[in-house]
Amino acid sequence: MNNTFPHTDPGAILAILLAPIILLGPFVAHYWYKLRVKQWEMSLKHTMLERGMSAADIKAVLEASTPDGAKKHGCGKC
Repeated sequence: MNNTFPHTDPGAILAILLAPIILLGPFVAHYWYKLRVKQWEMSLKHTMLERGMSAADIKAVLEASTPDGAKKHGCGKC
């Protein structure tokens, strides 16, 4: 009688290890991208405030940096 562990399929082990990365990767990448955009916007706002620009000027610059002054769904408020 053999007392070793049963043979495991390396492909199954690899699939179990890679599944969370494959499933969660796009979500993590999406929110990482959104975080980086927000950081860029905050840095830009800070720089413009240091240069003495008004709130209206800052708003105009930020709206010009997005397509048609709106985000993905087009409401223009986010």
